[in-house]
Amino acid sequence: MKKNNPKAPKRKNKKYIPSKGTNPEELSKRINILNDKIDKNNKLAEMKEHALYEYITLMTNFASHDLKNAIHNLDGYVNTLDVNNVTKDNIDNINEFIKSIRKTISDFKTLAPDESKCDFALSELGKSIELLNRGLLNIHKIQAKYDYNKLDTTTVNQSLHNIIQIINNLIQNSIKALSDVTYPKLIYVSIKIEGENVVIKVCDNGIGIKDENKDKIFKLHFTTTNGSGIGLYHARYIIESINGNISYLGSEDNYKTVFTLKFPVNEQSINPID
Repeated sequence: MKKNNPKAPKRKNKKYIPSKGTNPEELSKRINILNDKIDKNNKLAEMKEHALYEYITLMTNFASHDLKNAIHNLDGYVNTLDVNNVTKDNIDNINEFIKSIRKTISDFKTLAPDESKCDFALSELGKSIELLNRGLLNIHKIQAKYDYNKLDTTTVNQSLHNIIQIINNLIQNSIKALSDVTYPKLIYVSIKIEGENVVIKVCDNGIGIKDENKDKIFKLHFTTTNGSGIGLYHARYIIESINGNISYLGSEDNYKTVFTLKFPVNEQSINPID
């Protein structure tokens, strides 16, 4: 059995202080930070899933509507032909119908979600919005006016997919706001460049938003339509992540609801504000 070394220095009565990594208070703080990150990631995952579902639904409606119409027209035309007397003009017309079907399929492929596409022409954005919403707006008998320069090839260095998601989300909200309207249903979408920013307006003449709800519409899970309450929160999150902003105006001209998006032409990513 070893004896104590009498020459060894005696230990002083010192208070035990755990190292930084094992300090209970420090560990508690780190756990809280991790939990906050997990909650934030879960919210992001939920928003992305919802946005993707809405986007695929729009694409399906677009393709279904346009393909159904094209095939219906082709079918009606073929049934009127005299099989014993088919002319070159008849063949040319059939080829035009087939060309229309091919174009719809090509447009569908072009509009497929692609988060890697980080630049687009202003005219490309306008065309995509028109194509995606055409079928749904026709079904609900809503007149849509799109104000953008179809020849504008200005390149915007942002994610086309993200911007389309935001605009489509606003149009979806407008469709809901117009569901019980008996007078002519109107939606107006303006896409322009002002200085170094892209400015987009989405307007409708629906029922509008009540005054008591104006300060709540961008909050997560807030809804007045039995929806998920994710759409506008997600829109704000995306637009702020590219150093832009989204604002709501109660009325302008003949429209009761006006949402304005503003973001830089060239990408300037920042951390979004919670």
